[in-house]
Amino acid sequence: MTPETAPALAPEFAEMLAEEEAAAEDHPQLWDVPLAEAREFYRAMMTDGRTQAALAPVAETVDGELPLPGGPRPTRLYRPLAPRGRTVVYFHGGGWVLGDLDTHDPVARVLCDELGAVVVAVDAPLAPETPFPGPVTAAKAAVTRVAAARADLGGPGSPLIVAGDSSGANIAAAAVRHLAREEPGLVNAQFLLYPATDLAGGHPDTLPYATGHWLEAAHLRWFVRQYLPDPALASDPDASPALAPGLDVLPPTALVTAQFDVLRGEGARYAEALREAGVRVRYRDVPGMIHGFFGFTGLVPAAREAARLGCADLAELLDTR
Repeated sequence: MTPETAPALAPEFAEMLAEEEAAAEDHPQLWDVPLAEAREFYRAMMTDGRTQAALAPVAETVDGELPLPGGPRPTRLYRPLAPRGRTVVYFHGGGWVLGDLDTHDPVARVLCDELGAVVVAVDAPLAPETPFPGPVTAAKAAVTRVAAARADLGGPGSPLIVAGDSSGANIAAAAVRHLAREEPGLVNAQFLLYPATDLAGGHPDTLPYATGHWLEAAHLRWFVRQYLPDPALASDPDASPALAPGLDVLPPTALVTAQFDVLRGEGARYAEALREAGVRVRYRDVPGMIHGFFGFTGLVPAAREAARLGCADLAELLDTR
């Protein structure tokens, strides 16, 4: 495919990125401000009128908490308008450092609506206060606790899906790998949205879309430094799921990447590695999208359609168990 025929960036994202570039001089880099300020800036950006527009409808939301290693963590339960007897445990992105239940509320709502699933969004602990492997340990415990209650959530016999986006997909994949070995059959599928799968890769600036497309290679390197207290840990299978042995034990996997995303390549390679290990995989690379597009489904019609198709891939895996 030549550059002339390659799909273009969705116009809504092109406009948003142009606005970001124009305002770049007024916005310091994440690493140039106190962490609390960086988190507040990210929260304000992800909860403004654009991201919160036309949210996917759900029947109700209930805030609570789960007792996890290191202390209780906030949760938000979403019930669908049209239940289909599924339970999802969802972990949000934000580079292991940023984000909360509110910043990724649009993503959880789309999962709930499109899958007809009860979604339990878990606000896993953030780095650097809780560095690797703390978030993976918390994610594993969260999945186990939700699994114990799934009959009261999605209904008796409801399939359990573990989902995450970006860094949330990273810790979800690590948690699922442990559970697949320790409690085979507990997790029925995983849903990984533009996942970070190879932290040992270094994320060089020469990667396609390493700059100017929302998430940049420099951001990734800074995130990884906050998450990993020792750079050598990047090769740990719990930090880099793509480097893990024994992928054949993993459950069916739906994996989505975005065309204009610095993480696109490692997501595609992980999907291929799963296929080669004999895992049933539905992989979808979405043209015209940037990293995090599930969070902009109210702003970008093409993103909502892509989210629908990604959820349909997962539903197909569940229906052919």
